[in-house]
Amino acid sequence: MLNYATARVVGTDEAGYSVSIDVPTRTMRVDAWGFWPVDVCSTFAKSLIDGCRNAGVRRLELETSRLKPLREEGENAWLLVMGALPGIGLEAIAVRSNSLTKLQLLRIVRASPSKDLVQFP
Repeated sequence: MLNYATARVVGTDEAGYSVSIDVPTRTMRVDAWGFWPVDVCSTFAKSLIDGCRNAGVRRLELETSRLKPLREEGENAWLLVMGALPGIGLEAIAVRSNSLTKLQLLRIVRASPSKDLVQFP
C-alpha cells in the first residue's frame, strides 16, 4: 500500500475529486466522483497538471468508478490533462472506471497524446 500524502479535496461529497501524492514513488492518485458542476471542471486540469509538474510525478492513478458521465466542460478538462501529461514525463496512467464513464474517457484518451500511456485495468 502506498503512503499517500494528505489529499486535497475539490468539490463536495456529491461531486468532486481529491488529489494525493506519494512522493517516494512519484505517484499521484486522483479519486473523482459525482456529476461535476462547472466550478469543479474548471479547477481539475490545473490541479493535476501543476501537481504532476511540481512533484515530479511519473505515474498517475485515476479512480473514476463513482464519476458520472461528463458534460462538455468536464470533457474539455480531461482533454487538457491528457494533452499535457506526456510533456511532463509521465510514464503510465491507470484509470479504473465504471462502464459508462469508461466509454467516455476512452474516447477522450484516444483523441489525446496520452493514448499510449493510459491503461484501463
